[in-house]
Amino acid sequence: MKPLVPDAGPQPVSALDNVGPMTPPAPRPEASADPSSSASVVWIDSHCHLQFEERDGGPGDGIRRRESDTLAAEIVARAVEAGVERMVCIDTDLATSREAVRLAGEFPEVWATVGLHPHDASKLAEEWEGLV
Repeated sequence: MKPLVPDAGPQPVSALDNVGPMTPPAPRPEASADPSSSASVVWIDSHCHLQFEERDGGPGDGIRRRESDTLAAEIVARAVEAGVERMVCIDTDLATSREAVRLAGEFPEVWATVGLHPHDASKLAEEWEGLV
């Protein structure tokens, strides 16, 4: 990992360090512009969770992790078809941060965040090193 600050001593560990082999991210798509308009509109889904399946809507309304990339690929394809050019995949803990980063490497329209949701604050001590 390239140091954040040259010659500054030990550097923080990145959330990417423990992800394993990854393919380089695809080039990001260029924003489209309507040639008849002087302004360009870019639709961005600023908060999605591609690493989870849909809520089941039943008692407890549980969110389940998905077991394959099929659903994520379908969601990204539908979003692009609807005109969404970027999607920010939000995570909740170290595992979902790693998955968001992996998905961002797979789908050029997807960007990832790395962090810990307040509902998972009890995991801070054990996951901190992997998140920074």
